[in-house]
Amino acid sequence: MVLSILAATAAAVVPSLISWRVGLRLQSTINELMADLQSAKALAAKHNTTMTVQFEPAERRYQISYADEDGLVITLKKETLHPEVRVDSTHPDYTLANHRLAFTSRGGATPGTLVVSDCAGKSRKIVISSIGRIRTEN
Repeated sequence: MVLSILAATAAAVVPSLISWRVGLRLQSTINELMADLQSAKALAAKHNTTMTVQFEPAERRYQISYADEDGLVITLKKETLHPEVRVDSTHPDYTLANHRLAFTSRGGATPGTLVVSDCAGKSRKIVISSIGRIRTEN
């Protein structure tokens, strides 16, 4: 009897825990992306250059880079997203041209909306305005 009660309880709780963990992973990814975008924006101003954030949705990767005075591309960060989340370039709100963002030395940016989805189908958006404002939306 006790084992059947424990089994029923576990069957009810485990799906909730899995859903909670996936949602936490999505929020964690959004937080990391926001921090990286803010960092790219600040570095563009600090170094008087344009910082590029290039996404590779199919590979679940992105990188932050800039071109030095000789035109060589210097990569500052390469990141691979967790397998449970992805940059959702098929989402109707995704508007990044060539999967790329750029932040200028004067604080401006190429405007666009980045969409990140998890394996449960939930999505969050990061919206970048032409004046460099970065915000999240559900």
